[in-house]
Amino acid sequence: MGSGREMADGKAWRRPMLAGLALGLLAAAVTFGGGDVYAYQHSVDGLQAQWRQMEAAGVPASRLAPAMRDLRRLQARTGSVPSEAASGALFHDPMAGLEARTRAIYGQVLALSRSQARAALTRLERAYGPTPYQRPELEAQLRRARQPRQLEALARSWTDQADQVEQVRSELAGRSQGLQGGLPADVLSAAAEIKHELDELQQDKLWTAPGPSALQGIQAYLRGSYASMLARHDAVEEEATQAASILARRLQLAQQGIKLEGELPGLLAYAGGSDDTVLAQQARAQLAIATTDAQLQAAVAALQSVVSDLTQRQQAALDRLAAGTSGCVAGIAGKAIIISLSQQRLLACQDGSAYLSTLVTTGQPALPTPTGHFTILAKYPSYYMVSLCRPGTYCWYPSTWVYDAMEFSPNYFIHSWWEPSYGPGTEDELTYASHGCVHVPMGSLQMLYDWAPIGTQVIIVN
Repeated sequence: MGSGREMADGKAWRRPMLAGLALGLLAAAVTFGGGDVYAYQHSVDGLQAQWRQMEAAGVPASRLAPAMRDLRRLQARTGSVPSEAASGALFHDPMAGLEARTRAIYGQVLALSRSQARAALTRLERAYGPTPYQRPELEAQLRRARQPRQLEALARSWTDQADQVEQVRSELAGRSQGLQGGLPADVLSAAAEIKHELDELQQDKLWTAPGPSALQGIQAYLRGSYASMLARHDAVEEEATQAASILARRLQLAQQGIKLEGELPGLLAYAGGSDDTVLAQQARAQLAIATTDAQLQAAVAALQSVVSDLTQRQQAALDRLAAGTSGCVAGIAGKAIIISLSQQRLLACQDGSAYLSTLVTTGQPALPTPTGHFTILAKYPSYYMVSLCRPGTYCWYPSTWVYDAMEFSPNYFIHSWWEPSYGPGTEDELTYASHGCVHVPMGSLQMLYDWAPIGTQVIIVN
């Protein structure tokens, strides 16, 4: 251990060294602090410039206000020379937090603006529905937008467009009985009707104008915008309705002609010595070669005239039959069996003259004999009849053999039966009345069976 003087001399030596070190650190701090002050101020200026650019790009000032307030507080606390300059500012940037917040604010505003623009575009797409619009171009506009202000402008524009399209769409819906799949319901309905009528006309090998051109016009109309559909709706709907009406009338005439043609075979037996047979052949030929609506209408009118005349002749004959007198018409060629339900009488005619007349019993009220024009389909010397109904039901009967059976409609026969009497009123006697067949006395039935070949007409009237 040294003396007290030596210790005092050591302390004296360290004082100048500590003072020099302090002065050196102060000089270094001043030197480096001056550089940090410059960097600090440069950061402040850059951040404020960035905020101005962000506002110009569409970032609301309210979003930047908290960051601006924090900068002012920092400046008030540090002055022009930040206190951090003497306590580690060389190794810590006091602006880093504000700059990070600024970047986050811009990213959030940009993302929100893009989301709003996308929502507006989605609404616009829904508004357009199936009608055409420039989707690729709108998507490209969305991709090109880099700033919130640009995205907000797109959102406003697309929202305005959607409002306009929806208004036009609503007006169109009100005028067209609503929309179906986004398209006018009445025009779609007319198109479906025209297509159905075209299919039927083509099946019947009839001409189809103006159906195809009307369909093409409707299809072109439905490919337009809502504005164009609204502007043209009434004209297109009227044209489609007229086309459908023309086609429907043509189909109606053709079907009427076919129906009248089908009635002729059962009526021509009543032509007698009239010109109706020749007129019927001419009307049929007209119908076969008709290629215009006027020709079709003329052919149908000619057929109707012949059928009406023959129907009157038929009715006169049936009236005589119902009165109990001969119902045969002079001049009728071939064989026919006429049965009157009201008179319960069967009359067999050959070449306009009565071959056989006999009383019969027909179907009871609950199971009546059908009326209309038939032909003998099959003949059986004996036939085992089996009820189609379940035992115990009102229409059931025990299985039995009948004779000289002539089938004139599926499951309907002229055949023998055993009963005490025939004629008016017997159809109400449930013990003897038939289940729809025609019962004929055995003697008359044998004559009728031998006389009437398969194919003989059977006419049954009330």
